[in-house]
Amino acid sequence: ITQILTLPSLNPTFISPLHLISSPSAQTSSHQQRRMSLPSIKSVHDYSVYAKASYSPPQLHTIVEINHPEKTTEKPTVLVSEDNLLNQTIIRRQLSLLGVSAEIVNNGFEALKAFETKGGYSVIFLDINTPIMDGFQSAQKIRQSEEKNSKNSKKVPIVALTASTMEDEKMRCFDCGMNKFLSKPLNFSVLKACFQELGIKVKT
Repeated sequence: ITQILTLPSLNPTFISPLHLISSPSAQTSSHQQRRMSLPSIKSVHDYSVYAKASYSPPQLHTIVEINHPEKTTEKPTVLVSEDNLLNQTIIRRQLSLLGVSAEIVNNGFEALKAFETKGGYSVIFLDINTPIMDGFQSAQKIRQSEEKNSKNSKKVPIVALTASTMEDEKMRCFDCGMNKFLSKPLNFSVLKACFQELGIKVKT
């Protein structure tokens, strides 16, 4: 229609009715096999009115992008009381390989203070033979602190570390409120099994 209106020889005051018939080759169903026609258009003004009335603006769709936050797993954090620098280096390395974050202190007194001021440890490892305060005393005081503080409804696991293999020392560890007993030097597989027995997920 636009091309017809722009012809120089066309008198714009009169335009005969135009009909549009669908091509049989473009028919896709029996419902579409029918005659289509445009209304009578007798002037440029009529065409302008018809074009405006029949114009349908395109539908705008808003695309909402949903970002799913990545699931992150927090590393278990443990407290280690160990006065030997070489042993500190070894156990820190072993814990790192297991995906465990470690805070290492030099004796049982420092371990007690760290527990009381920070807390939130998955496990506490206590060398039973440290200066100032040994692991036995530290474990007892940690358990006493848990009893006084109602917020600590769940007791933190305490694991003894010692080079001794004497049975009476093992029994003393349990009497002081410790949960497990590991011999030094620490074996990596044994340390890993210790976490698994306590229900703490580590790297495999």
